[in-house]
Amino acid sequence: MLSSLNLFSFTTKYDVLKIILQKGFRYSKWKETLPKSSFEQENYIICFCDIPWEQNAEHRKCYGNNGLVMTKEWGVQNQISPVRYINSTSVGMS
Repeated sequence: MLSSLNLFSFTTKYDVLKIILQKGFRYSKWKETLPKSSFEQENYIICFCDIPWEQNAEHRKCYGNNGLVMTKEWGVQNQISPVRYINSTSVGMS
């Protein structure tokens, strides 16, 4: 299984967790170009991962071992939307 019932937010810096707990999550601006077009869009995002704990060691190596865990139920209640990663050969792009 590639998905978990939980959402994780990892960081390398423990102090960042304290700031999130005090002030909430902070959106970051992300620019992307849509596949098969030159249309560029800006999104304001907060990244979570839902890789099962037993399978996310590589993810933690990249983003850090300090983290917060929320249930997906919490995510739905807080209007968090899943991301679908696409490229020019993804289903539906032809």
